[in-house]
Amino acid sequence: ANKRGLIDHSGVYLMTFTAVDTSWVLDDIVLSQDDNIGCLVGVSTYENTFLSPEDIKAYEQTLTDTEKVARISGNFINLEGRIWKVFDKDIHIVNDFKVPPDWPITFQVDFHLNLPHAISYCAVDRYGRFFICGETWQNMTSENIADEIIKKKQSGWRIMEGEIDALSKGDTSYVKNRIGEVQDSFSVIRDKLSKFQIQLGVGSKDEKSYIQAVDGMFRGVNGPPLLYIFRSCTETIKQVDRWCYDDNQKPKNDGHFPECIGRFTQMGLKYFPMGGEIYDKLREAAFKPAQEGAGY
Repeated sequence: ANKRGLIDHSGVYLMTFTAVDTSWVLDDIVLSQDDNIGCLVGVSTYENTFLSPEDIKAYEQTLTDTEKVARISGNFINLEGRIWKVFDKDIHIVNDFKVPPDWPITFQVDFHLNLPHAISYCAVDRYGRFFICGETWQNMTSENIADEIIKKKQSGWRIMEGEIDALSKGDTSYVKNRIGEVQDSFSVIRDKLSKFQIQLGVGSKDEKSYIQAVDGMFRGVNGPPLLYIFRSCTETIKQVDRWCYDDNQKPKNDGHFPECIGRFTQMGLKYFPMGGEIYDKLREAAFKPAQEGAGY
C-alpha cells in the first residue's frame, strides 16, 4: 500500500532502523535483486557526530556481542555467523551470458518431501572457473525434475551427468508394507535421464569439506575468484547471502542451493573438450556405476 502511494509523484520511500529482528526486511528488501531498491547497511553508531565516542563506548559495554552487531555496527543480527562471509555481490555476481556449447554443465538436485526442490546448474570454463548458470526452485514430481534437466540439455547445454540427494532413494519406503514395491524418485529420474545420455549419481554429504572448498573458490587461489553466480539465480544468491551457523555452530537448514554449490566442488568437475564418439563412450564407461545407482 505504501509503494502504491508513491506512484503519483515518482516517490522515494526511506526506511531507517536498527536491524535487531527484521527478517522480512532482510529477505524481501536487503537481499532483493530489484534494481529499484538501494540499501546502506553497516553504518556504525560511531559515525554519528552528534554523539561523543565516550558515551557510545559506555553504552556499548552494556550490550552482548550479538547485540553489538546491530546496535553498534549497524548490521543484521540475522546474518551473525554467516558461513561464507567472503561472498560479495559486487564481485561474485555476474550478468547472465550465453554459455558456450563446449562448456560442460552439470546439475545438483537438493531433493525434498515437503519443500520446493532445488535444482542448480554449474558450468565450468577452460580455466576451471565455475559459473552457477541456472536454478529451479519449485514443487514438482520426480518426472518433472527429469523433464526440467532434459529441457536444459535440449536448449543446447552440454549436460552429461549430475547428482541428487540420497533422500530420493528412500522416499517411497514407508508405503512398501501397504502396497508393495514402488519405484523410488531416484530410479524414476535416473531412468528418464538415461534415455537422453545423462548419468545420475548421489551427492556427497561431506558438509564441512565443501563449505571450506566453496570459501576457497570465492576467494580464489591467486586473487580472482573461481566461482561466480548468474544474476538471474535470485534464490541462489539470497540463500548464499543468508546461510548462517546456528547457536551450536551447525549450518542452518535453509542452505538448499548452498548445499548444491558445495557438492559441485566435490564432483571433480573439469573442462573437457568435445571429442566425438570415442570421447562419449569413455564418458559413458566412466559413469556407468551411476546408472546402477551406486554413485560415481
